[in-house]
Amino acid sequence: MARPTERWRPGPGPPIAAAHGPSRHLDDWLKETPEGRAIVTLGFSDAAGGVISAETADRANIWFRRYADSNHDMTITDPEIRTALVAAASRYSRR
Repeated sequence: MARPTERWRPGPGPPIAAAHGPSRHLDDWLKETPEGRAIVTLGFSDAAGGVISAETADRANIWFRRYADSNHDMTITDPEIRTALVAAASRYSRR
């Protein structure tokens, strides 16, 4: 298992660490909110151990941006982000 090089800001939910390089790969709303951390650690099997690669971060970012863009205008607003965080985290937490 890769050793983490950086732990992201602590808070509720499991911490996520970057396997290689700085943690800037994952969007802030996924790395800095409890719901975002739940989405990443529960929704992406290669992030379940609390370590995430740049490739997994890219996949998580793309998935979440598409999921959050409820009106498909290629722009996500704060209300869309918040709604998607809560809905997706609830979906993964019930599994």
